Amino acid sequence: MDLDFLFHMFFLARYCKLLEENSFRGRTTDFFYMLLFGATVLTGIVLIGGMIPYVSESFAKIIFLSNSLTFIMVYVWSKQNPFIHMSFLGLFTFTAAYLPWKMINAELSPHPNS
Repeated sequence: MDLDFLFHMFFLARYCKLLEENSFRGRTTDFFYMLLFGATVLTGIVLIGGMIPYVSESFAKIIFLSNSLTFIMVYVWSKQNPFIHMSFLGLFTFTAAYLPWKMINAELSPHPNS
């Protein structure tokens, strides 16, 4: 459990709560099926990707899909609330529609301990 894992769990809990309270209010079953569908698709991608030669090595390293599930929840939330203003470290202001792209950018940027 490192800091990256804790941040992803925080984002997952926060955006699942926001989605369930706002976009899926009174439709808990729909929210559950969205989570189940996302988890099933991610698992299928990893299993199928693990069978492709030359690609299977990178897919074999994927043990826990929390990062991907977090991106699903953030993406769905940002599409439901595209005009909410957000701030990144208090320096950059953007709308929620760009939040998944900011998270991907932060994920792909080089880490100092890598």
